[in-house]
Amino acid sequence: MAKEERDRAKEKAKEMIKKYFSVCPLCGQDLIEGRCNNYHDLSLIDIDDILASQNSETSSKDSVVLSQLITDQGAIIAQLKVGLRRKKRSFEQGTVFLVTDDEIEGQRWLGDPFESVKFEDLGQVLTEDQLAAKEIERAKIRYQESLKYAQRQVEEGVWRLGSFVKSKNPKTGEEQWELTTQSKGLVIKYVVNRWSRQPTAPNLKYYFQIGKSLVDTKSFKLFLVDLQEPFPEDKLEESLTSTNKVKQEQVEELV
Repeated sequence: MAKEERDRAKEKAKEMIKKYFSVCPLCGQDLIEGRCNNYHDLSLIDIDDILASQNSETSSKDSVVLSQLITDQGAIIAQLKVGLRRKKRSFEQGTVFLVTDDEIEGQRWLGDPFESVKFEDLGQVLTEDQLAAKEIERAKIRYQESLKYAQRQVEEGVWRLGSFVKSKNPKTGEEQWELTTQSKGLVIKYVVNRWSRQPTAPNLKYYFQIGKSLVDTKSFKLFLVDLQEPFPEDKLEESLTSTNKVKQEQVEELV
């Protein structure tokens, strides 16, 4: 009788695995022999939250559990995982694969009969809206890190910060962006290098690094400068506000 019960449990386990682990949750492709043939961008998954919710018994350094089947006794029948590193063949970065038996991390199922099975989703595969929100958050972090670096450069006298106005090159007539300062009879003009990123508005302040000296006299100095990150146009809040303002103006025009 015990053998028959274990055999039935094995068959039920196979059915549940087929039911819950037949399609890749990241791309929707069929799993072939427990693996997805596609390589996936890990940004599709909230990896940090997964690692925080899993201990060393349920997650390895090379892969992370997306979902698993657990019996009513707490034993794990199967786990669907995604590789995190380019190291072992089974754990290639972005590869989704199924593990059972000895490959399971944690309290694995040993074939004992069970009453029920629970499908547990650990992966938190991100929706398009969640992905967009996460990318916005990453962009904010990148901007702040770049801003702190730029501020240090200014404090150390390596870079400067200022606003430029559009003018024309007196020799060629070409448009150029320049910043002019005057102190104690000395005029200093900074012209944005034509090969550098260009300012977009005179009211915005840019970090810049002084480059080639073109004129150097007692009363007048002229330098070419290169704009440096972060650029004011890249500040997310301003970009979103500007975009929303344009959209609102377009709506008002249509009304």
